[in-house]
Amino acid sequence: MEPRETMELLESHLRENNLAQDEPRSWTIERSPLEGRGMFATRDIRAGELIFTDVPLLIGPRCYSKYLPMCVVCYKNNCPLFPCDHGCGLPICSTECENSTSHSQTECRLLREWMPTCGSTWSKDLLLAVVPIRGLTLSKEQRKLLYAFECHSNLTRNHEIDLLKRNVNNLPSEEQMKLMRRICGVFNTNSFEVVVARNEDSTSLRGLYPMGSLQNHCCVPNTKHHFDDQQRLQVSAALPITAGEELTMSYTDLLWDTSSRRQFLRATKHFSCECSRCSDPSEFGSQLGALLCAKDDCSGHLLPRNPLSLESPWICDRCQISVNRRQVISRN
Repeated sequence: MEPRETMELLESHLRENNLAQDEPRSWTIERSPLEGRGMFATRDIRAGELIFTDVPLLIGPRCYSKYLPMCVVCYKNNCPLFPCDHGCGLPICSTECENSTSHSQTECRLLREWMPTCGSTWSKDLLLAVVPIRGLTLSKEQRKLLYAFECHSNLTRNHEIDLLKRNVNNLPSEEQMKLMRRICGVFNTNSFEVVVARNEDSTSLRGLYPMGSLQNHCCVPNTKHHFDDQQRLQVSAALPITAGEELTMSYTDLLWDTSSRRQFLRATKHFSCECSRCSDPSEFGSQLGALLCAKDDCSGHLLPRNPLSLESPWICDRCQISVNRRQVISRN
């Protein structure tokens, strides 16, 4: 999709959620030298300035093994849960959540049509599958925005759909299946982890944030982001940004070393980062991924000669001893 059409969809998304910014806007979407489209500054932005606030197009429980039971509406996990009385097979914490339109007119209505097999109880599998189910209620304009995002179809995992099919009597239509597969693929590539914290308890969700998803990755990003108590994404400048500069964010933990960051990006975002930080063996002198030299009389650091190659030997920056990859792995 071209940047101009993407901009129009984003503007519609922001207006729909009362997040439209006063002109002149500080960002725009253009072709990026990093990859595909990117977000760029239209003017100088001072450090700490809020650039945009975004809300999720879709959000819900993560489909992963470290599952925590939670209310499908408010995501509380430290309270008694009961099955929705409407018969959708999902866990609810209160009648208020049970009767909320965000539940009763979306996944609850669809699941009742498909007739869950869990009877009078609630189903963990249906809870984990709720994100693609919710996607079936997106408007025509919202679906256009969904299709604007990259989807690695050859790497798409449809675990949520498999869970759904095993737990209902009536299968969704092929058209519904097609859209849910697309949602799974887009989420696998573009979703954010959102941690909802309440006192000492926390719940891990995943959400698709259209604005945030269009920022390209950099291991030395010029923006920082956080989620407020309404699961809104807020992105601000981490340092002064000049007009025309691309607005980047980190898809990884900034304190991870190069090997960990690149491995995570390959597995979850399907690209290999070759930025200036990843290309520098010492990571700008931080020595985050360095190992202490094994020689008794040396206090140097072992660093990869070429951090962009998994097969690179590691060299001590003091005594110049060389260690192969197998030896490095055995020391970690």
